[in-house]
This record gives sequence, C-alpha cells and structure tokens, in this order.
Amino acid sequence: MAKVAKAPKVKTKRRTWTLRLPDYWPASPNVRMHWRTRHQQVAKAASIVMAYGHPLPTFVGKVKLTIIREWGYKQRALDPDNLVASTKVLIDVLRSAKKINELNNRLGVITDDRPESFIGGAPIVKQRRAKGTTPEKSTIIVIEGRAICG
Repeated sequence: MAKVAKAPKVKTKRRTWTLRLPDYWPASPNVRMHWRTRHQQVAKAASIVMAYGHPLPTFVGKVKLTIIREWGYKQRALDPDNLVASTKVLIDVLRSAKKINELNNRLGVITDDRPESFIGGAPIVKQRRAKGTTPEKSTIIVIEGRAICG
C-alpha cells in the first residue's frame, strides 16, 4: 500500500480585513432579473472587490463577516429582509469557487458561505446613514479570522 503524502501545514495569523467600496450597493432582491444580468452583477461585484481590495487575503476556517451599507442624504434605509438578501452577491463573490465555471467570479477570500463557515452562524449585516451631508453611498466589508500568511 502506497503512503499518501501529507499536505504541508500552512502558516496563518489572526487578521482583520476592512474594505470600503465607494458608490457601490448590491442589487435589491426585489428587482427580478434575467440570469445573464445576474451573472453580470456578480462579475461587476468581483471586479470592484478586486480593484479596491488588492491584495486579497485568504481566510481559513470560521470567520466573522460584517457587511455595512451606508446611505447618503438622498437615500433611505432598506427594510431588514431586503438588507440581508441584498448581500448575497457580495458573499458569493467572496467565497471560494465550487464549480469550474465559477472561477472568474469567486475570489476565495472566505472558504464557504454555509452557516458553519461563520462565527455565530451567519454574516452580520448592518446599515447606517453616512456622516455629514454626503450624497455618497458605500458598502463596507469587515472580515475577522485566521488568514494565510504570505
């Protein structure tokens, strides 16, 4: 019987990664869209995260994921159901690819999007009014956990 080589241990360290995406909100779940439009939304979110978050970390194990939606003086808050559902695209973009056709739009920042992958069983989703009288809207992503060093 042949021996199977063990994978080398990967060095990790505790890390907090904060990413502000200016002028970006995920699409509202109330907007029904064609599958191609939905895929374009995922591709847009992936390119925005790559542009503002470079270099991207790789977290392993459970993470604490917080997504904060900020709105300016001409916008309003979403109701709680829509707020949580609107983050699906961002969470899908952050997780690792499961299928070969997802490789372009899945960044592998977190290992999975199942409840077991999050501390507390789910991501934390909040919203708040932006400070001052700015018309800017933005999305803030904060991930805490063990990240691969290097």
